Amino acid sequence: MAPGNLKTHEGIQTVGDATIYSVQFQPTDRPIEDRFSISVSPDNNRVILGVYDGHGGTDAAEHVSKTLPPALLTCPSKPEEYTRIFEATDKAMLDAFERDYSPLTSLFRARSEDHLQHAKVLRSGCMALVLDIDLLGRRVLYANAGDCRAVVCEIVPSGNSEENSNSPSTAGLRIQQTVDLNAKSSSEQERLNREHPNEPSLIVSGRLFGKLMSTRGFGDGYYKLPRGLNNWKHKKYVDVFSLLDRENKKVPMNEQYYQYFYGYRTPPYITPTPDTGVMSLSGSEGRETGSGFVLCGSDGLFDLVTSEMAAETVREGIRNGVGNLAAYLLESVMVKRPGDDVTIILFNLNHGSIRDGDHSPNSSSTAKLKPSMEAIITPHKQPRGAVVFDLMGTCTDWKSSIVASLERQTPRPPAVDLPTLAAAWRAEFFKEIHRRFEQGELSEDIDITHRRVLDKLLEEAGVSLAVWGEDVRQSLVQSWHNQTAWPDAIPGIELLKQDYFVYAHFSYRWPCARNRAFVCAAAQRSFSKRDDPTSAGYCKVNRASFPQPFFIAITKSD
Repeated sequence: MAPGNLKTHEGIQTVGDATIYSVQFQPTDRPIEDRFSISVSPDNNRVILGVYDGHGGTDAAEHVSKTLPPALLTCPSKPEEYTRIFEATDKAMLDAFERDYSPLTSLFRARSEDHLQHAKVLRSGCMALVLDIDLLGRRVLYANAGDCRAVVCEIVPSGNSEENSNSPSTAGLRIQQTVDLNAKSSSEQERLNREHPNEPSLIVSGRLFGKLMSTRGFGDGYYKLPRGLNNWKHKKYVDVFSLLDRENKKVPMNEQYYQYFYGYRTPPYITPTPDTGVMSLSGSEGRETGSGFVLCGSDGLFDLVTSEMAAETVREGIRNGVGNLAAYLLESVMVKRPGDDVTIILFNLNHGSIRDGDHSPNSSSTAKLKPSMEAIITPHKQPRGAVVFDLMGTCTDWKSSIVASLERQTPRPPAVDLPTLAAAWRAEFFKEIHRRFEQGELSEDIDITHRRVLDKLLEEAGVSLAVWGEDVRQSLVQSWHNQTAWPDAIPGIELLKQDYFVYAHFSYRWPCARNRAFVCAAAQRSFSKRDDPTSAGYCKVNRASFPQPFFIAITKSD
């Protein structure tokens, strides 16, 4: 990839009368975590497309993209066979890790040469969507474990009276699509509640245990591995993953154990079992129109565009004879500035409509994009009201700040690991907030909540509250309001202030506004604020200079 070019891949290949276009995009300077695969049977009558949306690293997506397609090519194109192979692939990943790291078997058996890679594969995760396209039968078998999406489109001849009869469509397009399956999906929430009854805190803030969007997929072993008595076995496995976290300069998972696994009772919570089905490329009466396409993409694409809009854009590209339809679709959404990896594979049956000589990757009309800071912070052509980002953890190093405050206190309680106490304090704080909300209790000052949680944790650890007296515990609570910024946070905000008005809320006392910073386009836009210096006041855009404010924030006046 050339410096300044955020496209990590762009390709075109032909299979019989079909053309397959592909493109990948990475909006940041970290390695892209998406992977994809294109596999063709020896007789050229069957094509298997796969999109693998990785998270927590690239290892799971890389492994699955290499091992799953060959296994699928050797099996019959049937939904039950795809389900079997999806489940067997994930089980093999779990088994390989447990053979190396099981607390019991590892005492009697040496670890394999690949033990570290087995751990990396299971520490990361990926959702997966696979399409098995039968070129002769004009049918598409799909297996979807996650929120990647497939859109199957038939270009309906004009004047066809049935074009809107069976499926969502734009004019002249008959569209079928898969269903996104993640922690925000009502069907997935119902499935989890059915499979794990009496566990009310599975989905928190639209994520599994408040952490993962994934509810189906490969890897993510820490939400699949067995507990053991009192979670002892699971904690040993998490210790292995934490070694990898330290290597990658992340906060180790075992130091946040109760934040991740406060409700870990009946694993596995993530399943590799896909949603399967068959979609037709031949229309409602089974006719072969010879004109249609199949689009599959990661959620980074469909966060920006609907299936119908994407299909219409592809049809427009076909009419205009563009060189790479996938790259053309990517270009159309770039104005929305993707924030996630984007992978697009476009399978086009209407090969004859593409102009001869335009099949080189260099012939794409997609503009080259430069990942410079200037490009990121330059205001859009359309005014942006506000950008909201998290402060705690993003701008401030809360963990080191709280641990340092704990370490300064004397006497130091014996047999208490202070980093673990800090992580548990934060995790239990959010659990208490959630408990009060679920029980309909009134909100309270967060200092009161922090204090009650700290007292509870000290008592559970067998530490007498007399060891740290009233004044000490209250000063520890105040440490949540005095956190050290990351070294690059302040310079980064100063850089933003060159082109934006920056309003940041650095007090965590007011629950409505804590953990938030507001960045408004154009430094000239003034703000009005109540003059009362002793109470909370409203801070909003002055209507005289900005008649349509996009946000109202609550702040504690200085």
